[in-house]
Amino acid sequence: MRSRHRQSGLTIVGFVFVAAVVLSIAMIGFRVLPSYIEYFSVEKTLRQTLTNARDNPTLDQLRKEFDLKASADYIDSVRGRDLELTREG
Repeated sequence: MRSRHRQSGLTIVGFVFVAAVVLSIAMIGFRVLPSYIEYFSVEKTLRQTLTNARDNPTLDQLRKEFDLKASADYIDSVRGRDLELTREG
């Protein structure tokens, strides 16, 4: 005697729906990820510039140093002239 087992799995409609959701999330990630990567690159470059600065550098010297490091890291969205620095402590 054969027993009937209910088959389980994903139908083609279910598969298309799941694929569409996964693809949508991946597309959003691909659009957002470069912005986050560049943000953290700018932050790292600015931190390195300020850490490696000599005693009492001028604002122009800091901007030039940032531009040099930014060009090495392929940062195009922020330039040294965009920086607004204030002295603390």
